[in-house]
Amino acid sequence: MTAPVLALLAALAPAEGMAGAACTGLAPLHDSDVDGESGEDREARHDRARAVCEHCRVLTVCRASLDSLPPQTVGVWAGVLLTGRGHG
Repeated sequence: MTAPVLALLAALAPAEGMAGAACTGLAPLHDSDVDGESGEDREARHDRARAVCEHCRVLTVCRASLDSLPPQTVGVWAGVLLTGRGHG
């Protein structure tokens, strides 16, 4: 997750029931891009991030928050790869 996404997650966690999210502390795993990473490595990392989301106890709450994210949000959120082109 990028810094803006992390800030948004931190802001939502207590207020929106996202405390205990499985992605806590795993920000690089959910980032859109990592410097020097190949496309194949990025795809594998995003697959791992989606797997973390799939087994998260707050996935439903996280998915419900997708519509409130800015359209320029990038990275994996609620098991969805956001590309900054909107997500609705």
